[in-house]
Amino acid sequence: FEPIRPESPDPRGSGRSSRRQPSMKRSRLPALVLVVAAMTWAPWAAGGQVVGDADGDGRFGQHDLVVVEDAIASGQTTTGPEGLSDVAEPCDHRLDAADLALLAQALDGAAWRLEAYSPCHGQAVGSLLPEAPPSPPVTLDDVFWAIADEVPEFGGLYLEHGEPRVVLTDEGALGDAEEVVFEYFDPERLGAELLEPVEGRYGFQELHTYRRLARDVLSLPGVTGLDTQEVDNRVWIGLEDAEVQAIVEAFLEELELPLEVFEFEVTGKVESSGPPDYQALLRPMKAGVQIGRPLPDPTLMAVCTLGPILERSGARGYLTNSHCTPTIGFNDGVTFFQPSPANPAWAAGVETADPPLFTQGQVSACPSGASCRWSDSAFFETTFDSTTRLGRILTDTPAWHTRKIIGREYFPLTGDPVSKSGRTTGQTSGQVTNTCVDIEPSGPVTNTWLCQTKADYDSDQGDSGSPVYKTKYPDNAILYGLNWGRYTTPFTTRAIFSGVANLEADLGALDVEAAEGPPVVAFITPTNGQSLGPGSFFSVQLSASVGDHEDGAACSGCTVTWTSSLDGYLGVDPVVGGVASRQVLLSGTGPRVLKARATDSAGAMAEAWVVVKTSTAAPSVWIVSPAPSSSVTAGVGVTLAATSFDADTWLPLPCNSLVWTSSISADGTAQGCSPVFTFSSPGWRIMTVTGTDADGLQGSDSIWIQVLNAAQSGSPQVTILAPGYGSAYPRTASLTLVGKALDPDGKSPIQYEWVLKGPYLYGGSEVVIGTTSGANGQAQSLTWSPAGVVAPTCGGVSLTLELRAVDADGEQGSVAQPFYVSDPPC
Repeated sequence: FEPIRPESPDPRGSGRSSRRQPSMKRSRLPALVLVVAAMTWAPWAAGGQVVGDADGDGRFGQHDLVVVEDAIASGQTTTGPEGLSDVAEPCDHRLDAADLALLAQALDGAAWRLEAYSPCHGQAVGSLLPEAPPSPPVTLDDVFWAIADEVPEFGGLYLEHGEPRVVLTDEGALGDAEEVVFEYFDPERLGAELLEPVEGRYGFQELHTYRRLARDVLSLPGVTGLDTQEVDNRVWIGLEDAEVQAIVEAFLEELELPLEVFEFEVTGKVESSGPPDYQALLRPMKAGVQIGRPLPDPTLMAVCTLGPILERSGARGYLTNSHCTPTIGFNDGVTFFQPSPANPAWAAGVETADPPLFTQGQVSACPSGASCRWSDSAFFETTFDSTTRLGRILTDTPAWHTRKIIGREYFPLTGDPVSKSGRTTGQTSGQVTNTCVDIEPSGPVTNTWLCQTKADYDSDQGDSGSPVYKTKYPDNAILYGLNWGRYTTPFTTRAIFSGVANLEADLGALDVEAAEGPPVVAFITPTNGQSLGPGSFFSVQLSASVGDHEDGAACSGCTVTWTSSLDGYLGVDPVVGGVASRQVLLSGTGPRVLKARATDSAGAMAEAWVVVKTSTAAPSVWIVSPAPSSSVTAGVGVTLAATSFDADTWLPLPCNSLVWTSSISADGTAQGCSPVFTFSSPGWRIMTVTGTDADGLQGSDSIWIQVLNAAQSGSPQVTILAPGYGSAYPRTASLTLVGKALDPDGKSPIQYEWVLKGPYLYGGSEVVIGTTSGANGQAQSLTWSPAGVVAPTCGGVSLTLELRAVDADGEQGSVAQPFYVSDPPC
C-alpha cells in the first residue's frame, strides 16, 4: 500500500468511482505497518548538506571540484537525488561543464568573499541547505481513502461498545465493504468477523474532499479543529465559542461549500496539558511520572509528564511534548529533571531532537499561513544517572502497577478504549472520539498540529507528555500515542494526543516495546593497549564500570567475571556503586586479552575487553668481585665474579651469556659468571661484563681496577680456580676444589690449606677440610664432600671457602670467596 493523497475531483461535480473489480482476499495491514515503521527523513533532508558538496564531507572545497572533474571525465554525470553538485543550469541533476565553471568561480571568489549563486538551489555555492520537512505519516484517513477507492459507498469505520460499525451510503455494498475492510484490519483487531452497517449520506472520499477544501478554516480566529467525522458522517469543525460559527459559515459559503456537510461543536479553547505518587522521585524511571525544568524565576519550574521510554537511532530516552520545552520545533538542548530541578543529581535527560515546523509550501496538508507539525513531541536522551525502564508505564490499577508495552497501534479507531498515565490526574481512561483532527491550539503559538486524535479520558495541566495506551491484561499495553492537550467546556473535556504514526513521521523509527536490555560495561583499568611492563609476574588492578537501564546506575545485583586469554579464569566480583574491581597476579610475557563479562539481575550479559601487553626488558648485571678500584697483580689469576637478573624469566642469566672485556684490548676476553682472568701488563683499565638475554637485550656493569707489576719478593699470590665465585652445591655432593699460588721468589714447594668458615660446621666456625703441597705455580686439587663438615640445615647455608698458601720462606698468602651449600627444606 502506498499512501494515497490524490487531489480528488470536486464533489460538486459528477465524478464517481466505478464498482471495484473482484480481487484475491489478502491482508494489507502488515504492509501499512511496514510503510509506517520504515518511515524516515527523505534522503535529501538529512540535514547539514551544502550546495556544491560533491564528495559528501559536509563542506565545499577544492576536492569537490576534483570530484566533479573526474565524474565528467568518466561519463558518470548523474547526481544523487539531492543534486547538490548540479549547481548550474540546466538543473537536471546532471553534471556538465557549466557546473564545473560555477564551482571554480565559487572557489576563486572565496578568497575575496565573493559569492557564486546556484540557480538550481537559489543559494550561494557553499551555503547550507535548509532541512526538508518529514515525510507525512500513513494515517487512518489514508486507509479509509484506499478502502473507498474499491468500495465508493464506504463512509468510515468505528467501534461502538467494542463492536465494529461500517458507514455505507448503500447497505447493498456491505459484502464488498466487509471483504475490503478485513483486508486492512484483522478481525481480532476489530473484535468481530462481521460488520454492522450504519446508514450514511456521504462516501468517505466525498466527505474527506470537502474537509480538504475547507482546510483554511483553521486560519480563522476561534476555530480549534477540523476533522472528517466518520461517526456522524460529517466534516467536524471545533469552535472556541458559539459566536464564531457565523463567521465560519460565511467563510464556507465564500468557498461555495454546502453547509449541510459540516457540523459544529463548541469545544472551548485548546489547552496544552495524578496523584502525589506520580510526582515522587522514581528510579529507575517509568513513563507517567513528573519531570520538570527550571525557569528564570528560581521559585518556579515548568512541569510535564515523562512519556514513553524508548530507543531512537540506538539511543535510550523518552518522549515528552515539544511545548514543554523552551521552543516548539527547535532543539534547545534543555535538561529535564525527575521529579524536579531541586537536586542536580535528579537530571533525567537532555533534549536531542525536536524537528522544525513546516508550512503549506513544504507540505500541502498544512493550512495556508500556518506552521505545522505532525506531533507535539521531543526526544530526550538519558544516561545511567537517570535510569529508565524501556517500554514501562506506571499505572493506578492496581496501585503502582507497571504495564509493559508489547506493541503499538498506528490507526486508532473511533470507539477504541484508551488510557493515559500523567503526573496530575494519574491513570484515566476513556474512548477515542475523533481520528485525524487538524487542531489549532489557543494562545500565542500559531502552529497547527495535523491529524491528531481526540479521546474522552480526563487530562489536566501537567499531564502533557503522558503515554496514551490500551491496556492488555494482565500487565501489558499497546501504545497509541503521546498526550498533549485538551478541549475544555463547562460540560465536557476532550483530551488530545499525537498518534504513533505521527510521532514516527517527525522523529523517525522508535523502538517502544519493553525489553530487558543487557548491562553496559567498560574497563577502567587497565586501558586498551597498555603495557604492564617487563617481567614474568605482574600485579594488575582490574576495574570496570557497569551500568544497567533496568538495575540502575549502581547496577545492584550485577556481577563481573574476569578472564584472560593467557591466564584463564581470574575470578568474579559483585558490582558495588557501579564499579567492580579485583587485584590479580599474572604471569608470562606477551600480549593477552582481558575480558570483563557483566551479568545483570535478569541474567542478561555484556562483555568488554582490552588488549594489554607485557614488554621484555634488558637484564640487570652486577660485578661483585673484585671491588671497584681494587689492585691486582699482573701475571696472577684474578677471579672476576658477576651476578645477574632477567625480569622476563625471574631468574639469573645463564653463565655462558656473560662476557667480560677490558678497556685494554691486549687483556683479551673471558666468559662466565666467575672466570679467572690473568692480566699481562700493569696499569688502570675498565673491566666490563655484558649479559645478553634470550631476546637479544643486554645489560652490563663496569668497574675500574689497577694492575700492578709482579712483586720480586714477598708472600705468595693465591687464586681459587674451582668452585666458582658464589657457587652452590648440594651438601651431599662430591666436589673437586682447585687452586694455585705464585711465589714472587720463585721458590718451591708451597704448602696449601683449605679452610671452610661459617655456621653449622662440625668442629666450630672454622674448619680445615684438607691440605696439599706442590711446586710454585702448580695447580692443586682436593676432592671433598660438604656432608663431612657441614651439619644438615633447612634449605642450606652460606659459607666462605678460603685457600691459604705458605711458601718456602714461611710467608703466607690467601684468597677467600663465598660458597653455598644447599639442603632440602624442612
